[in-house]
Amino acid sequence: MSEFTAGNIILAAHKEMVKDQLPSGSAIYRLNDKWITWLTKDDGHIADHNHKAPAYIYRVSNRIPVLYFYNAEDHCWGYQVFDRGQEIAKLHFSFEYEDELVYKIAKKRYPQSSFEDLLFSGKLEDLYTELKENNTFEEEFKRVFDECNTEAFRLFGCNDKQINQLNRILNVDYINNGIEKNMSLAEEFKSIIGIPEMLFVRYDRVLESKEYEELL
Repeated sequence: MSEFTAGNIILAAHKEMVKDQLPSGSAIYRLNDKWITWLTKDDGHIADHNHKAPAYIYRVSNRIPVLYFYNAEDHCWGYQVFDRGQEIAKLHFSFEYEDELVYKIAKKRYPQSSFEDLLFSGKLEDLYTELKENNTFEEEFKRVFDECNTEAFRLFGCNDKQINQLNRILNVDYINNGIEKNMSLAEEFKSIIGIPEMLFVRYDRVLESKEYEELL
């Protein structure tokens, strides 16, 4: 079964500082001694990187740093870091990168057209050919790590060794060494910052299993 994980991760020591800022119905789930995640019904929606994060995440980040992490195992994974009311780091790594880019550009060119219209009219196929021939896929992919800002993880207590490890894996040269590195990148990231337990963790699953530490 493919994994789908999504949640807002903070240092466990900060929990009491922000509970009054979390939306009603939030579930607090403990990952380990250092980290907890708060989960809401919005989390999966946030994973669509085209959507702005809810206002409450920015509000909480005015008090403490927040890491939003998602992993749709066969499709994409990524994160956003929020601090002092701003997004200061983000990464969206997609295994369907070319398809996402084609659709994104198609929607700009043909804003009134639905996905079905674009597909059955042949516009998506034509655009794919165009982007392939002019090397747009290759050039755009080089920028996938441009905003990952590994220094932001110092806000969560990551040390020089951990930052260096993040820099080593979050770059195009590393993943170009083989597809197996692409597929394991999310797990390497989680291991480095200390959240390997962030696996099959999402609001509906935790709510159903009642594995939450608190339900607000």
